[in-house]
Amino acid sequence: MFLLAAAGFLGTLAALYAPFRFLEPLRGLARLGLLGVTVATIAAYVVVVGFVFDTLAIVDKSVEGFLVVVLVVDGVLALRRRRVSAGSAEPGEVAAGRRAA
Repeated sequence: MFLLAAAGFLGTLAALYAPFRFLEPLRGLARLGLLGVTVATIAAYVVVVGFVFDTLAIVDKSVEGFLVVVLVVDGVLALRRRRVSAGSAEPGEVAAGRRAA
């Protein structure tokens, strides 16, 4: 089970950050896939082991929780970049997505 999770992490991570142009349309789907694999790994741990957390489990689940937060923030920033690069930004917005004062 853990080898399949590792393969899922590596595959979706490669699809998300590999520097190939043909993967550009799939980046959002890869981000959702990596998010899904991460949440599924956390849920599978709880189903298989229960709510028993030793030191390694606490570190592992903390890292996975941090990955979930990073993926959500990365997704929001990617949507903002796509909106700004598509020219749909409002005239007062700068690249960071904030309005000019």
